[in-house]
Amino acid sequence: MDSPANRDARGSDALPDSLGDPLGDPRWWVFSTYFAQGFPYMVVRAMSSVFFTDVGMSERALGYLNFLGLPWNLKFLWAPFVDIYSTRRTWMILIQALLTVLTALLAGLCLLRGDGAGVPDAILVWLFIVLAFLAATNDIAIDGYYMEGISDPKQQAAYTGLRVTAYRLAMIVARFGIILAVAEVAKHAFGGNLYSAWGCGFAAGAVVMAVLTVTHLVKLPHYQQPREPMVGGRHAGTAFLNSFAAYLEVSPRRSLVALVSAPLLGLALSAVLLALGVPGVQALTYGFAFMLIALLAQAKPVIALSLAFIMFYKIGDEIIFSMGTPFLKRYLLVDNTQLAWMSGLLGLVGSIIGTTIGGLWIKRTGLRRAIWPLTLLMNLNILAYIWLAYERPLATSTLGFLTIGTVYTIEQIAAGLGNAVLIVYILRTCKPEFKAGHYAIGSAFMSVFSALFGGMGGVIVEQVDYLGLFTIGFLASLPAMALLFFVRVKD
Repeated sequence: MDSPANRDARGSDALPDSLGDPLGDPRWWVFSTYFAQGFPYMVVRAMSSVFFTDVGMSERALGYLNFLGLPWNLKFLWAPFVDIYSTRRTWMILIQALLTVLTALLAGLCLLRGDGAGVPDAILVWLFIVLAFLAATNDIAIDGYYMEGISDPKQQAAYTGLRVTAYRLAMIVARFGIILAVAEVAKHAFGGNLYSAWGCGFAAGAVVMAVLTVTHLVKLPHYQQPREPMVGGRHAGTAFLNSFAAYLEVSPRRSLVALVSAPLLGLALSAVLLALGVPGVQALTYGFAFMLIALLAQAKPVIALSLAFIMFYKIGDEIIFSMGTPFLKRYLLVDNTQLAWMSGLLGLVGSIIGTTIGGLWIKRTGLRRAIWPLTLLMNLNILAYIWLAYERPLATSTLGFLTIGTVYTIEQIAAGLGNAVLIVYILRTCKPEFKAGHYAIGSAFMSVFSALFGGMGGVIVEQVDYLGLFTIGFLASLPAMALLFFVRVKD
């Protein structure tokens, strides 16, 4: 047994050697699996935006790329099936193998396009859509495997820092390492052809995923801990319905009515809009948003108010970030080398600093006292982006790049402050008996509405330019601040 003296000698923050793991030290697989969770997310969410901006996709279509985040918002809907069928280890390895193959296919198609082959961009977009659903399912499998392999909640907490470090390192490798490598390849090879340069970048991503997949196939422990008997889909559905009903604070019957009627109403609105000539993607987006509103209408009023606050809280930031890459690259002339340093290092560090400061602020003063100043700091920084769009300093000069980098980093810090508030607020809405399910539902509401608005970012840019988009983003932040006067904030 680990004595206090031993702990003091080792340092209070040191990790135990194995935490009682009968199959050896789990630190290596905790690190590798959460690296494997963060890396494909960055390929889909960050690298896709830079890639399609480089190859000339329209602003409207670049905005639509924000919908690639929806599988992560909605993954709780199919998460039970990962538990029902096979093992989490099998799911993880299978999904990671598919991610490897499809990333390699993406690289090959880009290289073919660079050589002049007629590969439509639509095929590349569909590949990213499939990658998004696979990567979201990979998250489910990894989180489940982690909780199965390290079952004691206190022991799980001991590895939180390692998990976050691995995830952040994966972000750096993708957003900094690979994007910087693509910039160098474009400068020195293939005559500057960006499709070919990105083909090499995606090939590097496929190699990273292949190494992770093979390592997990060969070395990942088989945890055969006692588990409850496999349940059928009906049982899983009932459990989900009860969890959803408890979150909305309504009866399971009313919850079922909401889950059936809301999608039907959303589809009906989409069909009407399509008949009126609204473009397909926009019609589906408006229908999806209406579905969420219909769900809120079925909740207990105080819960509906809370969910509305969660949905609107970061909408201003999301509208800005939805078109952040084309704004920086096309409007302010930031090149890929500069972007790699800004988003891959400065922005990531800023986000970590902001989230850390926000968390410590809440811990010291309580959420009730911290929520207003942190929210104001987050939203007032949107004005800095409005100033950037108005003054338009160009990254082609040293002063211009330093100005852009400073504003970008400050905005990332501000966004981190808001993240801390929203995560803590969502945790306070979770019922003890449904903690995991309620956090998944709250997290989905947290970002899905913002993703829908962000998806329309390109449409807005084509109508009112970036200055108009960021002004709309600031105005969109006001409803959440107004709701702060009415929502219940627990300490």
